[in-house]
Amino acid sequence: MISVDNLTVSFGGWDLFKDISFLINPKDRIGLVGKNGAGKSTMLKVLTGEQPPSSGGVSRNGDCTIGYLPQQMKVADTTTLYAETEAAFGEVIDLEKEIAHLTEQITVRTDYESKEYETLLHRLNDCNDRFQILGGLNREAEIEKTLLGLGFKRSDFTRATSEFSGGWRMRIELAKLLLRRPSLFLLDELVRRRGGGEVHSDFLLLSAITLHNIPEGMAVGLAFALAADGESLAGAFALALGIGVQNFPEGAAVALPVYQSGKSKRRAFWTGVLSGAVEPLFGALVVLAAAGIHALMPWLLSFAAGAMLYVVAEELLPRAGGRRGTCGFLVGFLLMMILDVALG
Repeated sequence: MISVDNLTVSFGGWDLFKDISFLINPKDRIGLVGKNGAGKSTMLKVLTGEQPPSSGGVSRNGDCTIGYLPQQMKVADTTTLYAETEAAFGEVIDLEKEIAHLTEQITVRTDYESKEYETLLHRLNDCNDRFQILGGLNREAEIEKTLLGLGFKRSDFTRATSEFSGGWRMRIELAKLLLRRPSLFLLDELVRRRGGGEVHSDFLLLSAITLHNIPEGMAVGLAFALAADGESLAGAFALALGIGVQNFPEGAAVALPVYQSGKSKRRAFWTGVLSGAVEPLFGALVVLAAAGIHALMPWLLSFAAGAMLYVVAEELLPRAGGRRGTCGFLVGFLLMMILDVALG
């Protein structure tokens, strides 16, 4: 079905993979396993033709069609669940419109012996045959069966797609893929989205950011405790403002993966909020015990920085998608350095 010969993909002189060859045969079920950033998504994009290889080639037989479910899904927010799923029958819908148009023309014309009339009849016959081959007569039943099989309820059919969480949006795209009936399915991280790997990854992210927020809250509390003993109150407010600003992207970094894993918007929002709620709590505790905490603050803040750098390198950058994620990290880092200098 698909043959991969001496495939190499390189970025900036570094080989993501080199001289790989394999075959994908009918009825094969293949799992591609690797760490974040190992090139799993890149391999799937090369197989679909979305990304060219540095060298080597991918060949497939003429009747092979590929259905690809990427990590980043594109689901329209301006339509209903049923209408979005029906878009899988794009060719069927076009044929239906053409059949209606041809039927209207044949009905109103009276030149039954003309060549043009005969051409219309042949075209109508071809469209009807193609319509039936593609399952146009069973379209509604197939859509209903597929959506119900993926866990949707009939009451969901008229709901706007914007109301569904990331996990359910993934199911919408999967439904469209199943209805198109390609000869090969390429599913990027479908199992991880629904399995334990996603839970472990999100828990690691939530834990790291929450632990990172504890020393930050303690630093703010200590700053205000020292201000009460004669230190600069403006410095304490500047520190609180700087930490408060960087809590916005941190909260988003917690909430978005939770939402994408299939949880509701409300749950994702409150998860992000609660990850930062430890800051005022530990800030208040430090105010009550400032003398004993002062000597430990360099160690605690170093721990907070290390935890955050680890989770950024291990989880966030691979999820963010290559060069764009790295650039976003650098811009954010530079912004916080500027704020640190500006706010003293």
